[in-house]
Amino acid sequence: MVNCKMNHPTKSSNFRRSRFGEAATSRLHRERHSEGVPKLRTDAKDGGNVSGVARRSFEDQLGKSIITDENYLKEPEKSKRRKHLNQ
Repeated sequence: MVNCKMNHPTKSSNFRRSRFGEAATSRLHRERHSEGVPKLRTDAKDGGNVSGVARRSFEDQLGKSIITDENYLKEPEKSKRRKHLNQ
């Protein structure tokens, strides 16, 4: 997965981690028969772009952003798990 650091809600990387982005990345990997980190990283970036384009298209049709303060994770799940494991 592509490392997407965010300090505040934006219209980009949070939704790139969505199930749709994961499905697109997996499909690209299978279709391209990618091997090795550089090619897999390219698949992940391309899958994230597919997800981002779909989200922006939906927002255009909806007429507003789908990312709000209520559905934005201020602390990523990964760091929550680390804190839990270190206790």
